[in-house]
Amino acid sequence: MKHLTYISFILAFTSILIFNSCQKAATEEPCNVYAPAFYVSVHPSGHADTVLVNASMLFHNITGGGNGGTWLWDFGDGATSTAFEPYHTYTNVGTYTVKLTGTNACGTASASNNCVVKGTGCVKEIVIVGASINTATTWDSCHIYYVATTFPGLFATLTIEAGTIVKFGPQHGMLVNSGGRLVVNGTVAAPVIFTSSKDDSYGGDTNGDSTATAPAKGDWQFITFGLSSDNSLNYCKILYAGYASATYEQALVVGDGANNSIKNCVFAHTAGGTDSKFAALNMAWCPISSVAQGNTFFDNGHPVIIGTSTNFDNSNIFHNPANTAETNLCNGIFVDCVHNQDQATLMTWSATEVAFVLGGWTGNMWYMDPGLGKKLVLGDNVVIKFAAYTIPGFALYLPDGDMQLQNFDGPGVVFTSYTDDDYKGDTNGDGPSSGTPGYWEGIETTGPIWYSWPNILYAAH
Repeated sequence: MKHLTYISFILAFTSILIFNSCQKAATEEPCNVYAPAFYVSVHPSGHADTVLVNASMLFHNITGGGNGGTWLWDFGDGATSTAFEPYHTYTNVGTYTVKLTGTNACGTASASNNCVVKGTGCVKEIVIVGASINTATTWDSCHIYYVATTFPGLFATLTIEAGTIVKFGPQHGMLVNSGGRLVVNGTVAAPVIFTSSKDDSYGGDTNGDSTATAPAKGDWQFITFGLSSDNSLNYCKILYAGYASATYEQALVVGDGANNSIKNCVFAHTAGGTDSKFAALNMAWCPISSVAQGNTFFDNGHPVIIGTSTNFDNSNIFHNPANTAETNLCNGIFVDCVHNQDQATLMTWSATEVAFVLGGWTGNMWYMDPGLGKKLVLGDNVVIKFAAYTIPGFALYLPDGDMQLQNFDGPGVVFTSYTDDDYKGDTNGDGPSSGTPGYWEGIETTGPIWYSWPNILYAAH
C-alpha cells in the first residue's frame, strides 16, 4: 500500500471493563473484555494531528489483550469494516464519529471519538470574476470562481488547476480572445467543473440563495475560443450551459483556431431541442489540427457538431456511464457542410456508437472539393444519415469518384435516412421511426451519375 502523507491521530482508551456475568473457573482471574483503543495514520509509523480528505488511512487497532474476537469499525460516513486494521478514505471534509466495537466470548465493548477530516491545506473562498484577464493567471482549487457579471474575456493564458470550480451567473460565459489561451489541467480524481451558479452540488451555495433554486439547462451561456489557438481542456465537466435559444445550444465553441484539444471532458444538461443549428460541443469551423477525444455526452439536445475538416474517432461516448439509458435527445454527430470552407485533404470518421448526420439546416449538398485529392476515410460499422432540408433531401457529391469516400463498402457501413432508427437508434429525436423512402437525394459523381450501392437506403436515386 502506497501511503500518501504522514498524518494520524490518537484515539486511546486504557480502561478495562470487567463483566461479572462472565467468569472463568473459580481458580482463574475474572473474564475481561478490553475497551478498544485505536489510532489512524497514512504513514507506516508515528502519529500526527490532521487527517486529510482523499488520503488512504490505516486504522491501527491497539486494543489491549491481543486481536482475538471480532471487530466492527463504523467510520461515520456510512462505511464499515470488520477487518482488524482496515484502510479507509474520507472523500469529503467534515467531522466524523469513528466507533470501534470489539466482541469476544466474554462480551462486547466499544470506543468512539471524533475524526476531523480537513481539506488539502486551504479553505475554499469565492472569487468574483468580472474583469478581463490581461496577464498570465492561474485559478486554483482553493477558490470558487464566480462569473457573476459580464466577463470581457481572456487576453492572456488562463491556467485552471485540477479540482477547481468555476460557476457562471445567468446569461454569462467566457470568451477567449485571439491573444488569449485557456489551459484546463483536470484529473480523473479532480476534474475542473464549469457549471451554473445555482448548482450547489459543487462548492455549495455560491449565489447565496440557500436551496431556493436548482440548476437547469441554459442557466449560463457558453465558453468560446473564438479565433484563439492552442487551447487545451483535459478532464473537465461543462454542465447546464446553452443560454441563447433552443436552436443555438452550445456549451463549448471551439472556433477556427489551430491545435485546440478537448479531451476526457463531460458535456451534460445543455439546453436545446430537436431543431438546432449547433450542439453542446461546436466544432463546425475547426481545422484538422483540433481534436475531441475521450469525451462523454449525455442529456443534451445535440451532443456535437463538426465540420468538413474534422477527424472524429471512436473514443467519445454518447450516454451517461452511470445510466446507459440516458443519452441525448438527438443522439448523433452532426456535420456542418457549409461554414468550413478550407477543407482538409484527408480526414477519418470512425465513431460507431451513434451515426454521423449530413444535412439539416446546412444546405442540400456536401460538395467534396475536386482536384485536391480530398478523401474521407470511414471506419467499419460507421453509419451516415442524411437529413432533409428541402425536398428532395441532402446529397453527397463526389466529383472525383468513389475514391473520395474510402471504405464506403466496408463491413457495417450504411448510408441511410435521418428517420431510420434501425441503424444507431433515434438520431432525430422523434421517438421510434422507420426510414422514409426518398427522404434524401443520394450519393453522386460527375454526370450526374447516382451510385446504387446496396448499403444506400431510402435515397431518391
